[in-house]
Amino acid sequence: MGMRKKLHILLIFTLFISVFVTYWSDDNKVKAASDIVNPNQFYTYDEMVQDIKKLAAQYPGLITYKQIGRSEYGRPIYAVSLGKGNAKVFINGSHHAREWITTNLTMDMIDQYARSYTNNDAMGSYNVRDVLNKTTMWFVPMVNPDGVTLQQYGLSAFPSADRLKLIQMNDGSTNFQRWKANARGVDLNRQYQADWANIKNSPGKPYWRNYKGTAPVNQMESKAIVNFTKSINPEMAVAYHSSGEILYWNFHQTGSIYDRDHAYAKKIGSLTGYRLIYPGPNPSGGGFTDWFVLNYKRPGFTPELGNYAGDTHVPISEYSSIWSQNKYVGLYVASEGYKLYVKSPRYNPIQPVSVKVNDKLMKFDESAFITNNRTYVPIRGIFEELDMTVSYNANTGEIIASRWDRTVKFKVGSTTAIVENATGSKTITFDTAPTVNNGRTMVPLRFIGDALEGEVKWDNSTYTASITDTFVEVGKIKNPNPINVYVNNEKQSFNPAAQMFGGDTVYVPLRAFFEKIGAKVTYDNYVATAVKNNTTMVIDFNNRLVKVNGKTMYLNKPTLLVNDYTMIPLRLISEAFGYEVNWSQAEWSAYIQVPADVQQQKSEVTQQETEQPTDVTTEEKQKLSAEEETKTEAREQESAQQPIDEPSNTPEQDETNNNNTETVTLEEEVSTVQERINEDLSLSEENVEVSTP
Repeated sequence: MGMRKKLHILLIFTLFISVFVTYWSDDNKVKAASDIVNPNQFYTYDEMVQDIKKLAAQYPGLITYKQIGRSEYGRPIYAVSLGKGNAKVFINGSHHAREWITTNLTMDMIDQYARSYTNNDAMGSYNVRDVLNKTTMWFVPMVNPDGVTLQQYGLSAFPSADRLKLIQMNDGSTNFQRWKANARGVDLNRQYQADWANIKNSPGKPYWRNYKGTAPVNQMESKAIVNFTKSINPEMAVAYHSSGEILYWNFHQTGSIYDRDHAYAKKIGSLTGYRLIYPGPNPSGGGFTDWFVLNYKRPGFTPELGNYAGDTHVPISEYSSIWSQNKYVGLYVASEGYKLYVKSPRYNPIQPVSVKVNDKLMKFDESAFITNNRTYVPIRGIFEELDMTVSYNANTGEIIASRWDRTVKFKVGSTTAIVENATGSKTITFDTAPTVNNGRTMVPLRFIGDALEGEVKWDNSTYTASITDTFVEVGKIKNPNPINVYVNNEKQSFNPAAQMFGGDTVYVPLRAFFEKIGAKVTYDNYVATAVKNNTTMVIDFNNRLVKVNGKTMYLNKPTLLVNDYTMIPLRLISEAFGYEVNWSQAEWSAYIQVPADVQQQKSEVTQQETEQPTDVTTEEKQKLSAEEETKTEAREQESAQQPIDEPSNTPEQDETNNNNTETVTLEEEVSTVQERINEDLSLSEENVEVSTP
């Protein structure tokens, strides 16, 4: 191959690599297959709602969403949270109908930031995990869903009765490409209480643009945003608009606040390349960030995306450039928002965390948190997920959590707990005590692991605690092959069939098995009681407890509910009632010996042995009596010959001595008579037949 041809091939290969790198570079982002949001499209309200739900499902514990209100035409307005920190910032888009490309951007931010967090990827100079562990970013990607829908779809998306009004507000045109207002003809970014009375250029009636309404915050959409902002109390706010590649940042700030916000604005300007707008002495207010800056005295910014587009939307072809300009803005705002938060009276050192139980991400009404380098979790939610019941003893102040395998007792404020299980009772100690937060009992994470003898892990990079407890989960592992059960060598049939769960434990249906062995079973309020002979077993499904004759029995496997039938470990029954259970692996069978007949025969033999001495004849009884009288006279004569100067026994001693003497003598005589009876009846151990089971 000639040198020129080699150089030609090398040049083509180099060009290919250059194009490939450029194509996949962060600055010219092309959506990967794993991305959920596709911002390079005509992005609608319905697509946004679907993507919000997909994002929450894809990133549980990191992304949540909720409805914060409805539009004038009833469309839900959604807020999306991203992150785990106590500090909060707020970013919104699409106040104006034709500016829906701001929804593309805010949704893309949520998607890309979440993916970087999960993969532990940096974005530029930002450690995304660190940022989002400290700060929660709240987004309302589409403030004005009615207006966006009207601008994108026209009259067809609205009731026919309202279409004439919409046309009139649009100067008689059926082309709504220029529409800015909501579907009632009110400009939502002129609705906020920030010098509202002096807003300029309002047309005085519902119109496609600039109408401020009859009163501030009298539209459903603006009410939702104001109420939501108050509820999250953010450190910084950004309201994205279009178009012009400019940045509004000032509304009557002065002094140090002006200097602070100016510095933030210059940084955002350097990230985006947008020109800062310095308003004159009498700026027209009513905008969201005007209200936020004026009322909260905190930074608020309004970037205008894309090249100036006039009275229509920014073309989607500009999105790649818009992303490149703004991809770091959200992370910058979140980082600086955290710094403001730490310096503010709002600072709370309690850091929220995520909790997984057996790989299931938990949702609690009171979140787990970190304080003083200790992770606290809500005890009730976790214990109930692990099939434990939790109760409070008002007399002792104890919190009691019970399950088939153990009982845990502890008190709020105490650093010790008592754990009772099959091996006995033990006390466990912690360096921090359980506490109460917002009416919920919170315990140190280590408490869970020690009390349940489970595995506890902590992921510091995602602020996630993972708890693994196999008692319930392993018990659910079912061998598909039914087990043969024999009672006294007779094969039994159960519905449902006996099964092996957990790899080594035979389960039988509770009622059916008890009936097979002749036990009486009653049920009362989720408590089953089985009685046979002198044994009473109580299975309390409310408190996950088993008691036999009043004594708690702890299990190594849980009771199970299979097709609405209660299944219990066969070993539990054998231990409670004293039955012998044998397992044949080869036959896949369990053999149970129910020794009712054996016990009866043993009782009869014992009774015979006890009653045999009563078979003494009348003649022998008379002879025994005569011999006893002779010995009694001899003792009396011996007593009469006792010297007078020796101390005599007390009456009590005399009675004791006489009784002892009589007892010994009687035993000797009974033994002698018994030997004669045995000889006469020719009874020997070889002649006694005892049935065996």
